[in-house]
Amino acid sequence: MTIVDWQQKAQLKQSEAASKIPQEWRLSSDILNAISSESNVLDIPTKCGILSARELDITANHDATDLLQKLASKELSAVDVTTAFCKRAAIAQQLTFCLTETFFDQALDRARQLDDHLASTGKTIGPLHGLPISLKESFNVAGVPTSLGFVSYLDRPAPTTNSALVDILLAAGAVLYVKTNVPQTMMTADSHNNVFGRVLNPHRRSLTAGGSTGGEGALIALRGSVLGIGTDIAGSIRIPALCCGTTGFKPSVGRVPSGGQTSAGRVGMAGITAVTGPLCHSLRDAELLLRTVFDSQPEDLDDGVLGFPWCDAPAKDVLTIGVMAEDPQYPIHPPMQRTLALAVKKLAAAGHRIVDLTGKLPSISDACELSFRYFNMDPDRTALKKISDSGEPPVPSLRVTYNVDEPGPEPTLRELYDMNVRRGEVMAEARKAFLENQLDVIIGPGYQGCAPPHDEYGTPAYTVFCNLLDYPSCVLPFGKAEEAADAELVRNVQYSPSYKPKEVEGAPCHVQIIGRKLKDEALMQHAKVIENINNILATATMLSKSLITVLLGATLALATLDPATSNTKGKCPGTYNCSPAKTSKAIQAAECSHNTRTSKTQTFAVFVTDHQYDSAHGAPYGTCKAYTCTAPTDSQMTDVDEDCWTFFWNNNGESSGVGTGCIKSPDDGTCGCENSDGTFVYGGTNCS
Repeated sequence: MTIVDWQQKAQLKQSEAASKIPQEWRLSSDILNAISSESNVLDIPTKCGILSARELDITANHDATDLLQKLASKELSAVDVTTAFCKRAAIAQQLTFCLTETFFDQALDRARQLDDHLASTGKTIGPLHGLPISLKESFNVAGVPTSLGFVSYLDRPAPTTNSALVDILLAAGAVLYVKTNVPQTMMTADSHNNVFGRVLNPHRRSLTAGGSTGGEGALIALRGSVLGIGTDIAGSIRIPALCCGTTGFKPSVGRVPSGGQTSAGRVGMAGITAVTGPLCHSLRDAELLLRTVFDSQPEDLDDGVLGFPWCDAPAKDVLTIGVMAEDPQYPIHPPMQRTLALAVKKLAAAGHRIVDLTGKLPSISDACELSFRYFNMDPDRTALKKISDSGEPPVPSLRVTYNVDEPGPEPTLRELYDMNVRRGEVMAEARKAFLENQLDVIIGPGYQGCAPPHDEYGTPAYTVFCNLLDYPSCVLPFGKAEEAADAELVRNVQYSPSYKPKEVEGAPCHVQIIGRKLKDEALMQHAKVIENINNILATATMLSKSLITVLLGATLALATLDPATSNTKGKCPGTYNCSPAKTSKAIQAAECSHNTRTSKTQTFAVFVTDHQYDSAHGAPYGTCKAYTCTAPTDSQMTDVDEDCWTFFWNNNGESSGVGTGCIKSPDDGTCGCENSDGTFVYGGTNCS
């Protein structure tokens, strides 16, 4: 096939896909022309005028569990819900190129049948009745083409049978309506191919959406779907989730059927087995999907399934959580350092037991290297041959996984035996860490940073670790990159890929939670605790600076509670030798006097009362400005009034001591204390 031939084939497929989007669902040229590569497009579905107020509510304000309750009660019809998500998926496609196949008419016919069934019988077909579910491109739906983005697959007839999981979803009442974009060969973290193009990250279109389930990540982030199905052999569910700010759950091997998919590589690959799992907006939706599948007797459709049903794990009041240390070969970027430290602090403050796993887990980088040796065991390089068959070029990111230019030495059976022995040793090390430390879960990064620019993701070391072990794991969104807040955490290390604070500003951050093999239900139960930690207010269990430093790398500097040594009330500096290193608003004087809020040595702080909360809680609140330069001398101080108070971390003040470190919540006046990141924690008893 000539170059012209493959390009023509790809263009024909692109035109066919575009023609399936109804004219009334197409974005105006004004909207499209205003979008740049740096644009955040998450608000365009709301602003474009294509969706009605009711459709916006359906797609934006509910998770799958909530929608299913409304569908079963007839508060919403399957046709209304399906129409809303078809329209929003069409919008998402125009913004991010997240789709491969759309079958909206087929989906609406299915929705009408489901509505008729509910109306005539008063019963739903199954636990997923009327819910639109999106599918990764590799899943086969009878009558819908599957090309995987290979030009050489475009002439293949559409499959006549469904993948095993597709049959389960349909039997449970789901509505299938789109398939989503993947990378060439499905073995790279950048979802880019020559047929359907590159998936763009809706948070910032210059960033990768991840892969290989990148189309799902972008679609769900834009809420063109609330529940999607992906696969994961090195992180392909969790990587799009962490890049796009969604939830992704990788089950253990053998829990969810993967049979009947179209393969990009050689069938029967030794070593690491791909698994199937959900991407969604909440862990309860992930549980809904997995519970439905586990309880559907999937072993009758796929011989690779173990076939034991969902078994609820008991809830625990106190979890023992191991914290994964960074691998020096993959230093954690500042936004993720801050995110992980905050997550661990909140878990400790909620009363959970935190265990430092430095030196107790297998090497992340060694496990990654072993995993990629497995991925390159095919002597025929089948996936690369499917590229060359059409004459199309490999996409740039494919070079992370394969040597696309030269085959290299052919792998041997002796090598495979040795790899299997080493894998067993890695598994034993991980099991020992869980048992000796009595761990419920491990928390750590799914990636060393946020979503990087296109083609810069590199090796997925922190996710493929779980695939090598066959440990279930999930990624949860947690905060965002903030250049100003992250600047103090920049270290003199070789970040890989390079840390680019301006490019990733506002990108989602995340945490990865890891459980033990086949204990998927326990992982789900425990991960919900971490999902909810932003809502937990419990007695503080303070983490020391030294512990957090060990957990996230020896050079990580964090603020600590450090009381001032002296103070001067009613006076503020007349002149300053520097600008404030940190400004905090709506806090108490006691907080200002006790909290070192920067990673540098704080020398003095100036508190000015604004009386914002005085009438409600009877304590002075105001603005605290912390400084790290030379503190003013007495001659540089100016008499003002009682609303100003200067605290010193030397002996420049007129009075010694600073009083209590306990304060009152600015929200409700409840007594407590503030920890070193400025988070109020209930439970103090000595407020004054």
